[in-house]
Amino acid sequence: MKLILTGSSLLATQFSAYLPGLHVLPAAEVLPAAKQCAKDIAEKSGPVVALAQQAILIGTCLPSQDRLNANK
Repeated sequence: MKLILTGSSLLATQFSAYLPGLHVLPAAEVLPAAKQCAKDIAEKSGPVVALAQQAILIGTCLPSQDRLNANK
């Protein structure tokens, strides 16, 4: 899944119209989930691993309903 983060819901809507096949989400909706995933990994693996994985986790650690919405 390719994911683009934007600063607002309006920008996300505008980008979605011009970039079919990409999931465009407002950063404010995605980053809290990614930060929690990074925190969970840091507790188990250390902060360096968490930072290295944070970009990947943005697309994979969203709550299940957010993943469903992102795939529409």
